[in-house]
Amino acid sequence: MDAATRPRPVLSLLREAKGWSQSELAAAAYLSKATVSRIESGDLKLSEQTRRSLARSLGCPPAVLADGAAIPEAGWSDCALRDAAVAALPARERRRLHATVQLTAFGLDGPGRALATEPPLGPAPASRGRSARSVALALRARLELGLAPIPDLVGAVEAAGGRLVERRLPDGVAAVAIRRDPRAAPSIVLNAELPTWDRREALAHEIGHQLLPRSEEDQVIRFADELLCPSEAVRAELRPPRITELRHLVGLARDWGVPVGSLLRRSQDLGELSRRRRLELEQAVRQHGLDLRQGHDGDERPRAVDAERRARRSAPHAAARVA
Repeated sequence: MDAATRPRPVLSLLREAKGWSQSELAAAAYLSKATVSRIESGDLKLSEQTRRSLARSLGCPPAVLADGAAIPEAGWSDCALRDAAVAALPARERRRLHATVQLTAFGLDGPGRALATEPPLGPAPASRGRSARSVALALRARLELGLAPIPDLVGAVEAAGGRLVERRLPDGVAAVAIRRDPRAAPSIVLNAELPTWDRREALAHEIGHQLLPRSEEDQVIRFADELLCPSEAVRAELRPPRITELRHLVGLARDWGVPVGSLLRRSQDLGELSRRRRLELEQAVRQHGLDLRQGHDGDERPRAVDAERRARRSAPHAAARVA
């Protein structure tokens, strides 16, 4: 087993997920750095008092920090890690992201959890060779959304069996899809710091990578656009002169739950605006004190998995699991 796949100590992962160094954890738990280092390396067994002190500092149940507790590496199946923004993260933030994913994967698919034989939002043979638009419309049909605005994309995906959670991810990482087993459905982790409209786009984008594996990024973007805002439903609304009216533009963004900037980009992609005119309108939006990211700002957050995890915690021996 190489270093990339070797199980990591739970204490190390919890510490890195908080963005802490060993020295920072030691200060929070009133220990020496050498003590923390020896515990993480397995050279020092935890006393009950030290276990409680570390657990209190990390915000976890003491039972999680059992001697020798380790978590196997999670499989990554996402676009975020291929993004230059992630590669540009400071080393500590990359470690925090990695630890957060590893802990989340274990918490979602811990020992004893049944594996899905057919991922609910995984790629189907029928999607191969089809356009991003047709795959997006097929998913809308499957979710029984028609061509109307989606009031709660998170809820619709969860109702279809998608597994979604929120975590505090580093800036520049909107979402991560993780897979611990090729037979299991991927789970999508959304950045809890994002406003609703950014979170919706991140979710649609990540679903696109699952349904259109190995597709170019522009195809995934086109899928996300069509899923959130089908062109045949809004094309007339994106034509001049309506698209040039700021009140109409902001209202349209609110109705469809997408950012103003995305609608202007859609209008250009559909051939309704020139690039120059689009840039002029973006400037006009800014001059009026509006944000190009402005859009729907409802409370659209994952719920199903958290409810499942609460039920698991109440089961016998649940305290021994990593949350």
